[in-house]
Amino acid sequence: MAQANSRIDDTWRSYFSERCHPDVEALARAYPDRRSLYVDLVDLYGYDSEFTVALFDAPGRFLRRAVAVLCAGYDVFDHVNVRVTNNPALFQLADLGAGHLHELVTVEGVAASVDPVGATAAVAVFECDACGESVEVRPYGVRLSAPHHCDECGGSGTVRFRPGRSTFVDLGRVSFGPSTEEDGDDPRTVDVYLADDLVDAVAPGDGFLVTGIVRPVRAGPSNRFDLCIDGLAVADERTDVADRSLAEVIQSRWESMSADPE
Repeated sequence: MAQANSRIDDTWRSYFSERCHPDVEALARAYPDRRSLYVDLVDLYGYDSEFTVALFDAPGRFLRRAVAVLCAGYDVFDHVNVRVTNNPALFQLADLGAGHLHELVTVEGVAASVDPVGATAAVAVFECDACGESVEVRPYGVRLSAPHHCDECGGSGTVRFRPGRSTFVDLGRVSFGPSTEEDGDDPRTVDVYLADDLVDAVAPGDGFLVTGIVRPVRAGPSNRFDLCIDGLAVADERTDVADRSLAEVIQSRWESMSADPE
């Protein structure tokens, strides 16, 4: 895992230096008023096609490594967001299913409702109650995974979340429905979570595109899970992309997955 993360880090480091250096420098100067770096997926695909396709399979991991690279390179950053845009592969809300879990998708729809703003941990601090060692976890999305044990003392202590030492950002939840009436009188909706500087990006009734990671949400104690989307970026309309290579690759992957037997 460490070797794989090192390769991911090296690619991000090279990409930021060769393709995004002015944007990264501008973000560092404007931080913390600005906290997000946007990566164009078509441009990234042109830079390293295999890396970009792999990102679609494990976006949470790849984007966490991107944040780690930025924070390691710039002391000014406490927490930043790496957001991906310009995904030419567009899916319908009704087509989302278990096969899309943990993958990167872009979906078109309408904000049926928007909940009051809450909070989510951008930098979560955990502390071992046996040795006092602390560890920082930088979640990518609304799910917070706690360390299972303390590496410093060999796991003899209980690792506890310390909210008072953690960094929180705003979190909004949008009930996201289809942009057409094809679903009839009972249209399907999913919850879309928008964090930090995306919280006020949409209002009830707005039509928009959301790019994000599909996550499972357990519905009570049963073996049933609803789908939600950790939003990475929102846009008013689809960008006209001349090079459709990435869209064709992603569409081919979905068709292949759909055709494979259980």
